[in-house]
Amino acid sequence: MRTNRTAYIVINAVYYGLVVIFMIVVAFNRPLQDQLLAALGESFSGGLLAEVGSAYVNVEVLKAIALTFVVNLVLASFLQITVPSAIIPFLGMLVGAGPSCGRRRPGWRSTARATWPA
Repeated sequence: MRTNRTAYIVINAVYYGLVVIFMIVVAFNRPLQDQLLAALGESFSGGLLAEVGSAYVNVEVLKAIALTFVVNLVLASFLQITVPSAIIPFLGMLVGAGPSCGRRRPGWRSTARATWPA
């Protein structure tokens, strides 16, 4: 840790600085909020996240906790960040951020609305 302290501090400052900046941008940009909510709703309508979403909607607490943990640990953390960083240092930061860097996924409809259970 001591040998890479400067890189660690710089990377964390840049990362958390960008998080705060984009939190502010999204808070004041209604069309961007709508697009993000549409993408979120669409991601829970199919694939593996559909199972996670149905566990939340059906109030299956233990199943929702377990599925969220597994998806976050295996898919988000290990496969998208750890494995690429083990091959090329810091590559996981780019791979993990890749889908959310302003590029639209094929078939992403910006007119869709996310619906939240009451």
